[in-house]
Amino acid sequence: MPIEFETHKIEAVADLFEAARLARGSFGREVWFRGQSRSSWQLQPEIQRPFLDGKNDLRRYAESAEANMTVEFKLLAHSRRTNCPGPDDAAGWLCLMRHYGLPTRILDWTSSILVAAFFALRKWREHKEAKESSVVWALAPHILNARDDPQHKHALLVLSGQNARVRGAIGAAFYDTDKVPESRGIIAVIPPQVDQRMLLQHSTFTVHSDPCPMDDLPDARDYLKRFEVPFGKQKELLDDLDSAGIRPSTLFPDLDNLAKDLQKIQQSVASRLAGQGLTIQPTAPPDDSSARAGPSQP
Repeated sequence: MPIEFETHKIEAVADLFEAARLARGSFGREVWFRGQSRSSWQLQPEIQRPFLDGKNDLRRYAESAEANMTVEFKLLAHSRRTNCPGPDDAAGWLCLMRHYGLPTRILDWTSSILVAAFFALRKWREHKEAKESSVVWALAPHILNARDDPQHKHALLVLSGQNARVRGAIGAAFYDTDKVPESRGIIAVIPPQVDQRMLLQHSTFTVHSDPCPMDDLPDARDYLKRFEVPFGKQKELLDDLDSAGIRPSTLFPDLDNLAKDLQKIQQSVASRLAGQGLTIQPTAPPDDSSARAGPSQP
């Protein structure tokens, strides 16, 4: 039976700050956030999700798909990137794969509620036919980790192969269960920043070696809070985040997103001026006549 969460509304940027204060006041320590475009989506990594057609008995990927993709990614990545993780750095590879969109057992979180809100809203147009709210989740990572390890209830785990609990959670993604028995559960981890995106997005992760959605766990309300952006409010809040500098080119620092953002800005300016009956005046090139005239005469 699904867990019922108290839901708090977010309709403006100020509500995001209030949500962060509420979560930190409730959990008492560090809080992580995650944004999801549709309120019906559960807290479950893509590799474990069912088809979104009501057939919850069907998974998108076969059991072996995760390990197959990680092995092939490791083999083919070096020709496309010069600074790949080392061959035995399973944690580094998982981070890199997740941040470039490969389905893994990792679920992305962030320590910034503004970044989480951006990811909740950035694709709202793709899902507007569903007429659903978007969601920002808040997680108390130390409380989640204490579920299976109460002796270390105040500790966060580092996503590293040096930790036996982490090795057990990620081993099956690399056909490594012969060396380390696979553990079942969900743990919160601080990842190595193997890519600039992780720095800018304030990235943190949960690792899911259990396919049960986190928000279906019996004690989920002990470490999760739920905030909703109502349907119809997504565009306005996304525009406000853009005005605050939370936009694709600042979170994905590549030339492609920079070009798209510059194009969007100029289109917005042109549209605003057109509404006022004005046009954009081209910028005059610098006057280089002084450079052509040569040195001045004494």
